[in-house]
Amino acid sequence: KQKITMKSIAKELGVSVSTVSKALKDNPRISKETRKKIQAFSKLLNYQPDARAINLRKNVSKVIGVVIPEITNHFFTTVIKGIDYMTKKRGYQVMICLSNESYVEEVKNIKLLTSGSVDGLLISISSGTQKKGNYDHLFNIKNNQLPMVLFDRTEDFIACDMVKADDVGGAYNATKTLIKSGCKRIALINFKPYVNIGKERKMGYCM
Repeated sequence: KQKITMKSIAKELGVSVSTVSKALKDNPRISKETRKKIQAFSKLLNYQPDARAINLRKNVSKVIGVVIPEITNHFFTTVIKGIDYMTKKRGYQVMICLSNESYVEEVKNIKLLTSGSVDGLLISISSGTQKKGNYDHLFNIKNNQLPMVLFDRTEDFIACDMVKADDVGGAYNATKTLIKSGCKRIALINFKPYVNIGKERKMGYCM
């Protein structure tokens, strides 16, 4: 089935595309009779504006890109739910990519999202990236002036907004509570040493 466009409506009614566009916006510069005719015909054909084309003309996508290390982790599923709720309230959609803890996949995901697909990025850095220690793809986002927020797994030397928990304080308070309850031998089950949240939790545990 051929898609109904303003061009096809204009052709059927023998008017310009500009006239159709203005009539659909109820612009008073178009006569009332012509507006009603075009609006009724568009409704009959179930015409729907191409939101993607409109956003491209405005140089926006109304999409927020999200890159997370994994989806099976309860923390990340909860975060995605919150992101989806807040973005939809503001008329945005979410595009989610999984790095699967891989540096290579994270770079690929970010390359895809920054190719004009999104208006901003929310990123939780993969363990593979933190192990490799190469953050050029993240610095490139900043250099291209695309809004970026790092969350949960972050790196302080990357100058951008961040959302993170107090892992040092949390681990310290948890350990202190166990000590007060009489525990003498307290084990720490933690992330790999190169993952920043693991470093910070160990720091709090050892304080």
